[in-house]
Amino acid sequence: MPPLRIGVQIEPNDSFWVQVQEAIYHAAEHLPRIKLIPIEITDPLTTRPLDEQGGLVEELLTYDLRVLVCKDILPLQLAGILNRKLPVVYLAETDYKHPLLTSPWGLYEAARLAGSYLAEQLNGEGHVLCVGG
Repeated sequence: MPPLRIGVQIEPNDSFWVQVQEAIYHAAEHLPRIKLIPIEITDPLTTRPLDEQGGLVEELLTYDLRVLVCKDILPLQLAGILNRKLPVVYLAETDYKHPLLTSPWGLYEAARLAGSYLAEQLNGEGHVLCVGG
């Protein structure tokens, strides 16, 4: 049986996303039926987004993917991908809805709860530094 091809598009632009990407690749090493395909969303020759020329969806289709795991593809670009029946696991929170799309929900509320808790613990005095989020 051929491996399941999963596209992975995570621009590791801070330490959190580097760790997420490494965790995905590490987990896949233990799953012999999974083949991860790195996806670039910019043209390596021009460094312009592939979708400026309408090439992103077409390029994704050439990889024969079963699912796309991504973070940096714009929500507006998701329609073209999803309309081609490619399921997407979107790692950022989005309001975009589609039956083949999943993404985290409630990150704002979680941050609000954490902030309220910290403010309560500090009893109105002191400072909190939030880095990378």
